Amino acid sequence: AIVGDRRIDPIRHRELLIRVVASIVHGGQVGRIITGDACGIDAFARRYVRSISTSDPFYDWEATVYCASNERAELLRQEGYDVIRCSDWRRHGKTAGPMRNGRIVKDGDEFVVIDGGGPGSADMVRQITAAGKKLWHFVIDDCPCANASDDEPACERDCSHGIVIHPVDDSEPI
Repeated sequence: AIVGDRRIDPIRHRELLIRVVASIVHGGQVGRIITGDACGIDAFARRYVRSISTSDPFYDWEATVYCASNERAELLRQEGYDVIRCSDWRRHGKTAGPMRNGRIVKDGDEFVVIDGGGPGSADMVRQITAAGKKLWHFVIDDCPCANASDDEPACERDCSHGIVIHPVDDSEPI
């Protein structure tokens, strides 16, 4: 499964996200990638699977999208995705997200979580850890000085003034 924060802009971070995901899934025995239906990382995962599997016959991947609404499920089916409806935001309210996450954790074997600090990503990490499943957890750190002018003081965080993805296991940033 590839999941993560809906607030992360997959267009802005495209190259970095491709490096992270490719470093994990390429060369592995991947047949199906599951993800949620949110914007951000979920949308990136759906599109990445579609693009890689159509451009390289070695990667015959499919994407299964875990979805909350009937309307959205139908639209995704029309786009050619396998869809599993697993929660209903209208009926379950804010508990629908953790319900969907639980279903993804139940059905998945290994997980890439690209975390921007949102509650959904934190819930996924908690549920994956509790289930004892394989987890690659990355935190996107958008340095506040990335858009600073040359007249402003240098960043004290040694971040190269940009976006860094930190693996949570304390290995080197990507």
